[in-house]
Amino acid sequence: MRLLSHIALLVIGILVGLSIQTRIQSSEHEASHSSTTAPLNQEPENKPSADSPNGITAEQVLHSFNSPAQIKQFDAAEDASILRLNEMLGGAIANEAKTRTEASLKRLRVELDLTAAQVQSIQASTTSYLSEHDSLLPLDLLRHDSPLRGAIEQTLSAHQLIQYTELRTQHRYNWIEAQANVELAELQQTNRLTEAEKDDLFSQLVEKYTVQSQ
Repeated sequence: MRLLSHIALLVIGILVGLSIQTRIQSSEHEASHSSTTAPLNQEPENKPSADSPNGITAEQVLHSFNSPAQIKQFDAAEDASILRLNEMLGGAIANEAKTRTEASLKRLRVELDLTAAQVQSIQASTTSYLSEHDSLLPLDLLRHDSPLRGAIEQTLSAHQLIQYTELRTQHRYNWIEAQANVELAELQQTNRLTEAEKDDLFSQLVEKYTVQSQ
Protein backbone atom coordinates (compact mmCIF):
# COMPACT_ATOMS: atom_id res chain seq x y z
CA MET A 1 0.00 0.00 0.00
CA ARG A 2 2.89 2.36 0.71
CA LEU A 3 4.18 1.71 -2.82
CA LEU A 4 0.74 2.30 -4.30
CA SER A 5 0.47 5.58 -2.41
CA HIS A 6 3.75 6.74 -3.90
CA ILE A 7 2.53 5.72 -7.34
CA ALA A 8 -0.70 7.61 -6.78
CA LEU A 9 1.19 10.75 -5.79
CA LEU A 10 3.29 10.48 -8.92
CA VAL A 11 0.19 10.02 -11.07
CA ILE A 12 -1.50 13.06 -9.52
CA GLY A 13 1.63 15.11 -10.15
CA ILE A 14 1.68 14.03 -13.80
CA LEU A 15 -2.00 14.87 -14.23
CA VAL A 16 -1.56 18.31 -12.73
CA GLY A 17 1.44 18.92 -14.95
CA LEU A 18 -0.50 17.86 -18.05
CA SER A 19 -3.40 20.08 -17.04
CA ILE A 20 -1.09 23.07 -16.67
CA GLN A 21 0.58 22.31 -20.02
CA THR A 22 -2.82 22.03 -21.74
CA ARG A 23 -3.98 25.36 -20.36
CA ILE A 24 -0.78 27.12 -21.39
CA GLN A 25 -0.88 25.64 -24.90
CA SER A 26 -4.51 26.69 -25.28
CA SER A 27 -3.65 30.23 -24.21
CA GLU A 28 -0.70 30.41 -26.61
CA HIS A 29 -2.88 29.13 -29.48
CA GLU A 30 -5.51 31.81 -28.83
CA ALA A 31 -2.85 34.53 -28.74
CA SER A 32 -1.33 33.24 -32.01
CA HIS A 33 -4.72 33.11 -33.72
CA SER A 34 -5.52 36.67 -32.69
CA SER A 35 -2.25 38.00 -34.11
CA THR A 36 -2.63 36.26 -37.49
CA THR A 37 -6.13 37.62 -38.12
CA ALA A 38 -5.15 41.29 -37.90
CA PRO A 39 -5.72 43.42 -41.06
CA LEU A 40 -2.72 43.60 -43.40
CA ASN A 41 -2.55 47.37 -43.25
CA GLN A 42 -2.68 47.49 -39.48
CA GLU A 43 0.16 46.82 -37.09
CA PRO A 44 -0.84 44.15 -34.54
CA GLU A 45 -1.23 45.43 -31.03
CA ASN A 46 1.26 44.48 -28.31
CA LYS A 47 3.99 43.90 -30.90
CA PRO A 48 7.05 42.43 -29.17
CA SER A 49 10.24 44.42 -29.13
CA ALA A 50 12.99 43.70 -31.65
CA ASP A 51 15.17 42.13 -28.96
CA SER A 52 12.44 39.73 -27.86
CA PRO A 53 13.04 36.54 -29.89
CA ASN A 54 10.19 34.63 -28.29
CA GLY A 55 7.43 37.02 -29.31
CA ILE A 56 5.71 36.95 -25.89
CA THR A 57 4.38 40.21 -24.55
CA ALA A 58 3.24 41.12 -21.08
CA GLU A 59 -0.22 41.85 -22.47
CA GLN A 60 -0.51 38.31 -23.83
CA VAL A 61 0.51 36.87 -20.48
CA LEU A 62 -2.03 38.94 -18.59
CA HIS A 63 -4.84 37.91 -20.93
CA SER A 64 -3.98 34.22 -21.20
CA PHE A 65 -6.86 33.23 -18.93
CA ASN A 66 -9.08 30.33 -19.89
CA SER A 67 -12.81 30.89 -19.80
CA PRO A 68 -14.81 29.41 -16.89
CA ALA A 69 -16.31 26.90 -19.33
CA GLN A 70 -12.85 25.79 -20.48
CA ILE A 71 -11.60 25.45 -16.92
CA LYS A 72 -14.69 23.42 -16.00
CA GLN A 73 -14.05 21.16 -18.99
CA PHE A 74 -10.40 20.66 -18.01
CA ASP A 75 -11.38 19.86 -14.42
CA ALA A 76 -14.05 17.38 -15.50
CA ALA A 77 -11.60 15.54 -17.75
CA GLU A 78 -9.02 15.49 -14.98
CA ASP A 79 -11.53 14.14 -12.44
CA ALA A 80 -12.58 11.39 -14.85
CA SER A 81 -8.95 10.38 -15.38
CA ILE A 82 -8.32 10.26 -11.64
CA LEU A 83 -11.41 8.08 -11.10
CA ARG A 84 -10.17 5.58 -13.68
CA LEU A 85 -6.66 5.55 -12.23
CA ASN A 86 -8.02 5.06 -8.73
CA GLU A 87 -9.77 1.90 -9.90
CA MET A 88 -6.59 0.67 -11.59
CA LEU A 89 -4.58 1.29 -8.40
CA GLY A 90 -7.05 -0.45 -6.13
CA GLY A 91 -8.29 2.71 -4.40
CA ALA A 92 -4.81 4.03 -3.57
CA ILE A 93 -5.59 7.55 -4.78
CA ALA A 94 -8.74 7.72 -2.64
CA ASN A 95 -6.81 6.52 0.40
CA GLU A 96 -4.07 9.10 -0.18
CA ALA A 97 -6.64 11.88 -0.60
CA LYS A 98 -8.31 10.85 2.66
CA THR A 99 -4.96 10.84 4.46
CA ARG A 100 -4.05 14.30 3.19
CA THR A 101 -7.46 15.73 4.04
CA GLU A 102 -7.19 14.37 7.59
CA ALA A 103 -3.69 15.86 7.88
CA SER A 104 -5.09 19.22 6.77
CA LEU A 105 -7.76 19.07 9.47
CA LYS A 106 -5.14 18.22 12.10
CA ARG A 107 -3.04 21.20 11.06
CA LEU A 108 -6.09 23.46 11.20
CA ARG A 109 -6.85 22.15 14.69
CA VAL A 110 -3.32 22.92 15.87
CA GLU A 111 -3.02 26.32 14.15
CA LEU A 112 -6.37 27.59 15.47
CA ASP A 113 -6.47 25.61 18.72
CA LEU A 114 -9.87 24.16 17.82
CA THR A 115 -12.12 22.54 20.39
CA ALA A 116 -13.33 18.97 19.97
CA ALA A 117 -16.77 20.26 18.99
CA GLN A 118 -15.29 22.54 16.31
CA VAL A 119 -13.21 19.70 14.89
CA GLN A 120 -16.25 17.44 14.78
CA SER A 121 -18.30 20.10 12.98
CA ILE A 122 -15.61 20.79 10.36
CA GLN A 123 -15.01 17.07 9.87
CA ALA A 124 -18.72 16.54 9.24
CA SER A 125 -18.72 19.35 6.65
CA THR A 126 -15.66 17.83 4.98
CA THR A 127 -17.21 14.36 4.78
CA SER A 128 -20.45 15.80 3.42
CA TYR A 129 -18.64 17.82 0.74
CA LEU A 130 -16.51 14.90 -0.46
CA SER A 131 -19.54 12.61 -0.58
CA GLU A 132 -21.65 15.16 -2.46
CA HIS A 133 -18.98 15.95 -5.07
CA ASP A 134 -17.59 12.42 -5.38
CA SER A 135 -14.09 13.91 -5.40
CA LEU A 136 -10.86 11.95 -5.06
CA LEU A 137 -8.71 15.06 -4.67
CA PRO A 138 -7.55 15.96 -1.15
CA LEU A 139 -9.07 19.00 0.53
CA ASP A 140 -6.61 21.54 1.92
CA LEU A 141 -8.69 23.35 4.54
CA LEU A 142 -6.16 26.20 4.72
CA ARG A 143 -6.36 27.05 1.02
CA HIS A 144 -7.37 30.62 0.23
CA ASP A 145 -10.11 29.26 -2.05
CA SER A 146 -11.21 26.31 0.08
CA PRO A 147 -14.81 25.32 -0.76
CA LEU A 148 -15.37 24.79 2.98
CA ARG A 149 -14.35 28.31 3.95
CA GLY A 150 -17.90 29.33 4.89
CA ALA A 151 -18.53 26.20 6.96
CA ILE A 152 -15.22 26.64 8.78
CA GLU A 153 -15.75 30.32 9.51
CA GLN A 154 -19.15 29.60 11.07
CA THR A 155 -17.51 27.45 13.74
CA LEU A 156 -14.75 29.91 14.73
CA SER A 157 -14.53 32.51 17.45
CA ALA A 158 -13.59 36.10 16.59
CA HIS A 159 -9.93 35.51 17.46
CA GLN A 160 -9.80 32.24 15.54
CA LEU A 161 -11.39 33.93 12.54
CA ILE A 162 -8.56 36.48 12.43
CA GLN A 163 -5.98 33.69 12.58
CA TYR A 164 -7.79 31.74 9.87
CA THR A 165 -7.87 34.79 7.61
CA GLU A 166 -4.13 35.27 8.08
CA LEU A 167 -3.45 31.62 7.23
CA ARG A 168 -5.57 31.83 4.09
CA THR A 169 -3.85 35.06 3.05
CA GLN A 170 -0.42 33.47 3.42
CA HIS A 171 -1.57 30.47 1.41
CA ARG A 172 -2.81 32.81 -1.33
CA TYR A 173 0.57 34.52 -1.58
CA ASN A 174 2.33 31.14 -1.71
CA TRP A 175 -0.11 29.91 -4.37
CA ILE A 176 0.41 33.00 -6.54
CA GLU A 177 4.19 32.62 -6.43
CA ALA A 178 4.03 28.88 -7.13
CA GLN A 179 1.70 29.30 -10.12
CA ALA A 180 3.87 32.07 -11.55
CA ASN A 181 7.00 29.93 -11.22
CA VAL A 182 5.33 26.92 -12.87
CA GLU A 183 4.10 28.92 -15.86
CA LEU A 184 7.43 30.72 -16.23
CA ALA A 185 9.20 27.35 -16.29
CA GLU A 186 6.82 26.15 -19.01
CA LEU A 187 7.44 29.29 -21.07
CA GLN A 188 11.19 28.84 -20.77
CA GLN A 189 10.93 25.39 -22.32
CA THR A 190 9.57 26.78 -25.58
CA ASN A 191 11.06 30.30 -25.66
CA ARG A 192 14.54 31.79 -25.42
CA LEU A 193 14.30 34.30 -22.58
CA THR A 194 16.86 36.79 -21.36
CA GLU A 195 17.16 37.44 -17.64
CA ALA A 196 15.39 40.76 -18.09
CA GLU A 197 12.54 39.05 -19.93
CA LYS A 198 12.27 36.41 -17.20
CA ASP A 199 12.01 39.08 -14.51
CA ASP A 200 9.41 41.00 -16.51
CA LEU A 201 7.35 37.90 -17.27
CA PHE A 202 7.47 36.75 -13.65
CA SER A 203 6.14 40.13 -12.51
CA GLN A 204 3.36 39.93 -15.08
CA LEU A 205 2.52 36.36 -14.08
CA VAL A 206 2.34 37.34 -10.42
CA GLU A 207 -0.10 40.09 -11.39
CA LYS A 208 -2.09 37.64 -13.50
CA TYR A 209 -2.49 35.09 -10.70
CA THR A 210 -3.13 37.80 -8.13
CA VAL A 211 -6.16 38.86 -10.16
CA GLN A 212 -7.18 35.23 -10.74
CA SER A 213 -7.06 34.42 -7.03
CA GLN A 214 -9.39 37.24 -5.99
